[in-house]
Amino acid sequence: MTRESLLTQDWESLVARLGGAAGLKRSARVMKGFLRSRAVASAVDLLRLILAYCLGEQGLRSTAAAPQASRGRLIQIIDATTVPQPGVAAKRGNRVWRIHSAFDLPRERFGHFELIDQKEGETLDRIPVVKGEIRIGDRAISPDRIAGVLEAGADIVVRAGWKNARWLCPLSARLRQFVDFQVGRISGSS
Repeated sequence: MTRESLLTQDWESLVARLGGAAGLKRSARVMKGFLRSRAVASAVDLLRLILAYCLGEQGLRSTAAAPQASRGRLIQIIDATTVPQPGVAAKRGNRVWRIHSAFDLPRERFGHFELIDQKEGETLDRIPVVKGEIRIGDRAISPDRIAGVLEAGADIVVRAGWKNARWLCPLSARLRQFVDFQVGRISGSS
């Protein structure tokens, strides 16, 4: 069976060989594989979705939905986590390994892992930048690292609090004058 045969009359013959829609529904209830419908309407639809996912090369989201959310752009989620180093001495010293990863969102797969010690922190530019990509990072990213990724031609999305934001613009003084003028004009006219 191929992924394409899930879209043709081969699919109907497969369902018939498995006992038909009623037989699949009964079997799915007994095995607790499909107890009630939500986003997937029936046991037959669930089986089709599972087979399409297993036979295809795409992630579950791409299998279940037609349009590509990324519109052809690479979207990577950059993150790191820590794992304790083995051994009593390492435990006493709270030593950890840091695992850096890049998750390719449209393909729903990891594309990069790097294991380092605790001396280096999480960075947005640990892996080479692909021009036109979108990188999503955590709030612990330095502005210099963000600038490097932007200069390499990628767009970024980072989580940041308003208190930490610094908006730098060569026109900021002129914008301030304009806002002050508008506020003065409005308050003077009332």
